[in-house]
Amino acid sequence: MKLLRAKPIVSKPVRRCFRFGEERGAAAVEFALIALPLFVTLMAILDFGRMLNYWLDANHLASEGARFAAVNRCPTGSPGGSCIQNYLKQQASTDEMRSTMCVQITPEGSTGAPVKVDVRFTFTWIPLLNLGPPKEVTASARMRLEAAPASYSANCV
Repeated sequence: MKLLRAKPIVSKPVRRCFRFGEERGAAAVEFALIALPLFVTLMAILDFGRMLNYWLDANHLASEGARFAAVNRCPTGSPGGSCIQNYLKQQASTDEMRSTMCVQITPEGSTGAPVKVDVRFTFTWIPLLNLGPPKEVTASARMRLEAAPASYSANCV
């Protein structure tokens, strides 16, 4: 008696091409599955570092602005006022910061009283992917006025 064999579901040429039963290519498939989350996580870490760097720059600019406002002198040598605000805006490290930066100088009295400088800007998370809402980053500094304060713009410059 002769046993009948069932015909294979996949033809010989297809089996030869894909080599069923072997694990070649499994690593490529696994890498393809993990690559996207890995790269998004890496981009998020790098973007957090960029935001931290911008925040440090904003703190530095606020301190520098408070010092200039305390002595009521612009770095160009002219009296204070909006010159300090414009100067601080130009000192921002990137165009992204400059375009959304707001500098407010608020003297809280006359000589001997503190002057407060607020620097704010909007940070966009991962601009290429446009993930998450923009975050407002704020930094401020206070120093004691050593000279009579100039009149500063009440609005952001």
